Amino acid sequence: MREIIYIQAGRLANYTGTHFWNTQESYIPYGEDDPESVDVDSKISFSESCDAQERTTLYPRALIFDAKANFGALSSDIIAEDDVEVSTIWSENLVEYRQEAISKSAYHTFLDEGGEDQEPSEEKVPRVKSGAPEKPAPPSFDTKVGNALIPEDRDSVVSWQEGQQAFRDYDKENDVMDGALRLLVEDCDNMGAFQILSDTSIFGAFTAAFLEVFRDEYAKPLSFSFPFLIEPTTASNEFQSTKAFLTEAFTLRALKEHSSMNVPLHDPTAWCESLGYPSDSIYHRSALLSSLVETSTLPFRLTRCSQDIVSIWATLNSGNNAKFAELSGVFPYTGPSDFDTRVWNVSSSSTQKFKNVTEYAHVNVSRGFSTADTTAYEQWISRPRPTQNAFYIASVHAPAYPTPSSFPVPPGTSTRPPSTTHAAPTPTMMLYSSLAASSNTASTFEKYAVFLDKLLRQPSAAAVSVMEGITRDDLKELASDLWTMRDGCADDSFEDEFVS
Repeated sequence: MREIIYIQAGRLANYTGTHFWNTQESYIPYGEDDPESVDVDSKISFSESCDAQERTTLYPRALIFDAKANFGALSSDIIAEDDVEVSTIWSENLVEYRQEAISKSAYHTFLDEGGEDQEPSEEKVPRVKSGAPEKPAPPSFDTKVGNALIPEDRDSVVSWQEGQQAFRDYDKENDVMDGALRLLVEDCDNMGAFQILSDTSIFGAFTAAFLEVFRDEYAKPLSFSFPFLIEPTTASNEFQSTKAFLTEAFTLRALKEHSSMNVPLHDPTAWCESLGYPSDSIYHRSALLSSLVETSTLPFRLTRCSQDIVSIWATLNSGNNAKFAELSGVFPYTGPSDFDTRVWNVSSSSTQKFKNVTEYAHVNVSRGFSTADTTAYEQWISRPRPTQNAFYIASVHAPAYPTPSSFPVPPGTSTRPPSTTHAAPTPTMMLYSSLAASSNTASTFEKYAVFLDKLLRQPSAAAVSVMEGITRDDLKELASDLWTMRDGCADDSFEDEFVS
């Protein structure tokens, strides 16, 4: 077993992470389960410990960053003060002041009362920004770290210099490497990898600075990073848009240097609309993203699987060693025709397509496929591709995707009834995900490189004033590196021409 430590940074990342951890909780075996029948090794992601009352508890191996206000009602300690006798050497009278507790939502009350039906909660929007979207994750986020230096305005963009300085200031005060992170590492018997979710608009530079320090301390473990990119054109003004472009460009370069594999993700608003989800709901968008991220990384945690995190990393790097891949999928899977009509790529925007795409490798994961579905899948992947290039495909067929009551099942979607053999049954649904290394990733780097070239043609004051401390030489070097990254993903047949 090779444990994984999870890093989450930012509002969307933590919403996505909460869905992710709720799914992991669905895999935890209970007393009545046969250990041989367990599909997911929960010890890879969870640590077992005892609280002050000697109750055994599973803790996610997770380190969470966000603005302090975004942690909402999530406590930093799983033991409420009322549960522990307060002892003190002070012999005089005490005057105690308590802030009014945040009341439980109707959904949390429903869970406390043992509710298990799958009817969607009427409480559509969580009351707390980055707290649990619906059902709280297991009480094990005691390694979370709030950061008051990061602005709480969800529409803000933190510049590269601001984010880097925020991490330096935070690390100086808290010593992340020798504090929370080291505790997580030392708790592992054989720590094998890090999985990272991060919002680039606010936490891109912060996460990049963390990775740089992290690599000085831990050079060998693999890291799979999922950076959430925004569409800079949606920023509130041109200044914010420019800051977003530059911060994301610097972040992508840093990930290339410090992270083993990187899978950029875009906001799936259009996909949400096609599923009947509210397009402006971060709760629903994060659920969609989590389903694909969780499924694509499921082989990392399976007890019996021909693929693991090392082999998947090697597969995706086998074609061009670019250290970047794209994530796509079908959610929910309804039948074989979905392979031709309903595969969504959440790593590319609709304007980022090239005529001839060279595919280097795929790692595909199906959930809950029947024999007929698996046969249809095998026929689909064996079809000749337009470019006729040879590439490697690794396929993993896994149990269906669990949908706990916190997960917003798309309207009109049928879920399978829970298994009667499991002590904590959860309904499931079918889906499909694919991690792919291809020349299409070059389009992402080209978009940022072209933007930088245009910015550099402006008067020097216009370029330099955008981000204090960033010089024209810095921008030239960044543009050059992005063009190099672009060329590293492309091949001789790659056509530098967009198609709609």
